[in-house]
Amino acid sequence: MFHHSYTKTAPATVVPNQRISLSDIYSVTAFKEKYSHLFRSKSELDYLLRNRKLNGLEASGAVIVSQSGRRLSIVEPMFADWFLVGVPNEF
Repeated sequence: MFHHSYTKTAPATVVPNQRISLSDIYSVTAFKEKYSHLFRSKSELDYLLRNRKLNGLEASGAVIVSQSGRRLSIVEPMFADWFLVGVPNEF
């Protein structure tokens, strides 16, 4: 029997000296509720998440994809870094 081992998404980028706790991780719904003032429409965050590979959000480590690939979680401090600073030059 031949077994393939691969991941569907790239691993999150590790940011040295940045400690993340479980309280920093939000479901998409909870993040939308807490930060609704940051987005012009209810679907703007969905658009950013759908295009996370293109806009650098995934590479920033701000999005955690479940093993099934069906559920996303947002890491608040990393999302804030991406949102405020933007995509790193090497992206």
